Amino acid sequence: RNLAIRIVDRIEFINKRWVGHLDNVLDKLENVLKKIESRSQKAGSRGKDVSQVSDSIKNAKDSIMKARLSVINQAQKVYVVDQSLLPQDTSSASFQDELISVLRVQLKLLRDQLWYDLSSLSGNIVKNARSDVRKSFLLLIEVPDVNR
Repeated sequence: RNLAIRIVDRIEFINKRWVGHLDNVLDKLENVLKKIESRSQKAGSRGKDVSQVSDSIKNAKDSIMKARLSVINQAQKVYVVDQSLLPQDTSSASFQDELISVLRVQLKLLRDQLWYDLSSLSGNIVKNARSDVRKSFLLLIEVPDVNR
C-alpha cells in the first residue's frame, strides 16, 4: 500500500509539473501575441490595412484563453486509486496476490489516464493556441512596410 501511495504521489507530481510547464508556455504565447498586437496597432495607425491581423489576434486570444481554462481544469484533477475495487478479505491466503494484482491494474489505469489527459492538452489545445499566434505573426509580416 505504501508503494501505491508513493506512485499516486508521483503521478500527482508529474501532473503539477506539466501543468506548470504548459502555463509557462501560455504565458510566453501571450507575451508574443502582445508584441504582435503592438506592432499591428502601430501599422494601423500609419494607415496600413491590418484587419486580417486583428481578426487573427482575436482568434489567438480566444485559443489561449481556452487553453488556459483547460490547464486550470487539468490542475484540479485528482488521480486516486478506486478503494472499492481492493480486496476486503484480509484473512485469505491469496489476499496479498489479489491486492498486488488489483493495484497493478488500478495504477496502470491512473498512469494511462494522466498520459491521455496531458497529451490531449499539450498535443491539441496548447498547440492550437501556438498555431493561432503563429498565424497572427505570419499575417502581420505580410502587411507591407510593417517594420517602418
